[in-house]
Amino acid sequence: MKRTTSSVIIFCLTFLCLISCAHVEEPAVKAEGTPPQATDPRSFYTVEVGDVLTVRLREGAKLNEFDATVMSTGTIVISFIEVEAAGFTIDEIREKAQQELGKYLRDFSVDLIAREWLEKKIFVLGEVQSPGVYNFAAGMTTLQALALAGGYKNTAVLKDMRIIRGNLDNPELIRVDLNGAFQGTGSKDVLLAQNDVIYVPRSAIGDWNNFINLYIRPTVEILSLPLGTATTVKGLSE
Repeated sequence: MKRTTSSVIIFCLTFLCLISCAHVEEPAVKAEGTPPQATDPRSFYTVEVGDVLTVRLREGAKLNEFDATVMSTGTIVISFIEVEAAGFTIDEIREKAQQELGKYLRDFSVDLIAREWLEKKIFVLGEVQSPGVYNFAAGMTTLQALALAGGYKNTAVLKDMRIIRGNLDNPELIRVDLNGAFQGTGSKDVLLAQNDVIYVPRSAIGDWNNFINLYIRPTVEILSLPLGTATTVKGLSE
């Protein structure tokens, strides 16, 4: 079943890229400049109330592993202390835990793993190296989203990108011109919101509403299917 679902996702993304080529109104323009290097999307995730973290606490030769839920106070309990968690990344929480435990313990180590979290995501589709769904964090920008997806392809038309926001029945379409952002001509990087769809076309698209209904919507619906902890389709295609 997993292999079948993965095959359907790969087929949909390939089909989406091929169909977008049919809306040719201008030649593709290669962007100048270099996007940021790809970053592990988990490094952007900020923990929220209700998230569950697996804690691995080693004291000397003794190893304790247990789950800690982020309470309404925004904290988790590790051993006998409370550590601030809500609004911080896993690495930041780990550092806080080490500092607090270090006041009372000497030979110890602590590690944290996100086990369950409230779903916060964005979709990066089109002419990028690894199209798929990625974790979203407040403050994330379009450039950072492209970096998460491995960067853009040479065929990408960065001056005619769209952020598709809100209900797909009546979405808000935000035009993004990253060519201008790279060249410093006044265009700026754009802040993203949870569940945004970032689409990088290969050529200009005349009717975005029709394109969304025919191709973006079914792709997003398939990518939204539960697939364990997978956050990109790259892993499914390998």
